[in-house]
Amino acid sequence: MSRNVFEALGNLLPDRGNDSDPPDDSSGSDYVQSDSSSEILGDLNVFPVGHEINSETRGLWISTIGMQKANGDTVVFIDTEGTDRYKKPLTPALQNRSQSWPEECFTIPRLGYVINKSLCQSTPSDFSVPSHDRFRPDFLWLIRDKQMKPIVDGRSVTANTFFQEKILKCWGGKRTLSEVFQECNCREIPLPATDHCFLAEMVENPQRVSQVFWETLKGVVSDILCKIRAKRTCSTDEVISGPKLATYMETLLQSFKTEREQIIRFLVAAFEEWFNVLLSFHNEDRKEPPLEEEQNESLEERKISKVSLREIEVMAVKKVQEDCSAQWDCLSYKDAADDPPQEIWKRIEDVCMKHRKKNKSESEAYCTKLVKCLSGDIHRNLYKNVHYTKTDFRMDLQRLECRYFHGASGPFKQKVFEKEKNELEQNFSLLQKDRQMASSVIKKNAALSREISQQRGTQLELEKQMERNRGRFKEEIQSEQFYFQEKEKELYNNHRKHLEDTKRSFERHKADSEKRMKAYLEKMALN
Repeated sequence: MSRNVFEALGNLLPDRGNDSDPPDDSSGSDYVQSDSSSEILGDLNVFPVGHEINSETRGLWISTIGMQKANGDTVVFIDTEGTDRYKKPLTPALQNRSQSWPEECFTIPRLGYVINKSLCQSTPSDFSVPSHDRFRPDFLWLIRDKQMKPIVDGRSVTANTFFQEKILKCWGGKRTLSEVFQECNCREIPLPATDHCFLAEMVENPQRVSQVFWETLKGVVSDILCKIRAKRTCSTDEVISGPKLATYMETLLQSFKTEREQIIRFLVAAFEEWFNVLLSFHNEDRKEPPLEEEQNESLEERKISKVSLREIEVMAVKKVQEDCSAQWDCLSYKDAADDPPQEIWKRIEDVCMKHRKKNKSESEAYCTKLVKCLSGDIHRNLYKNVHYTKTDFRMDLQRLECRYFHGASGPFKQKVFEKEKNELEQNFSLLQKDRQMASSVIKKNAALSREISQQRGTQLELEKQMERNRGRFKEEIQSEQFYFQEKEKELYNNHRKHLEDTKRSFERHKADSEKRMKAYLEKMALN
């Protein structure tokens, strides 16, 4: 992308001085900005988001850096503001309690703030073309509290079609905008309740929220997650995941929680459910406060027997083995060191020993951490040994199980192995059934193939017979045509001959009549 694109946008946008600052007609409450822009723009390894959101704002501005797509890196911009204050810049992405769809959008021409942020975050000072092409941003336009179908030229259209054909068309800069943003999409969110009277009761009574609202919101969340899922940064090989992604989402949650708008609270509830799952998985030191129901549980319900703990541990080890096997298939271990990574198996044994010494209530959490630690270690270390085969890998996994249960008692170990043996036998019997079913299917397919071949041969014979009949019919038609032509000629000649005979007979009769008349007249004259 060249600098001419941004110059063209500058000509379309109103002149308001330095675009990196909020315009003069805004109090700044509609922006989510860092107190130190250099602090955000200088760190490409985290997801930059504003330190705080003013409580008056009705939405959120999200900017992410270093996301990678199939065709290169990109930046994600999400603007979720309300259109009840649509005359301020960057407000119309989330339509707030609207009774109809806007015919015009006065704030689209002021997307220069978005464009300038994209430019200063993604492009070096020398305006190198390849660098900016990797960072072309995405723009998601959310329309909140949708009550009516959008209409363009008398026909109902989708939200995205309305955004593309109506709002962008009113501005007249659709082509230039498409050159700046990699994707410009629009999604709509209906009212959380069918009746406006229920809106005030939603905070105390979440059952009032309609199911359509939740399902639509999940679709919007899914779209956002497709944009912000863990990716590799463009400058390094570091993966943006784990604590960094969790920190970003926690900041996002805290920003949402500063809102005083009722609708935003329900947006928070939908986002928070997914964020808490991610936070609990990726951040080891972060623990969610227990719920009141969990605090009120009796001691008998919280007791866990050794057998159930061991079963949890067995599931954890099995999960480790599955994750390790999956990681092995994804590793590239060419051009690496020759020494096998013995330290990873030492770490496995140390973690397992530590795990057996922990309290019962923490057993399940440490099993999850065990799975995560081992998966990460294998992902980082196994590829270093070029001579480390998959057979060696599976043998080490078996030894891992022996090491893990080294401190277990004999009866329990026997019970676990018997259970595994029974599972293997069941799986083998199921496999035999599957093989028999597959064999019968193969036989049926062979019979069908033969039947199809026979039908194909019959079809070929029919086609040949039709071709022969077509030739015979053609000859008969030609013969009939020749016969009718000859017959027509004969009839024509006969008719012509008959006319000529009639003409000659008439002329003779006329001559005879004239002679008789002449004789009669002469006779009358003599008398």
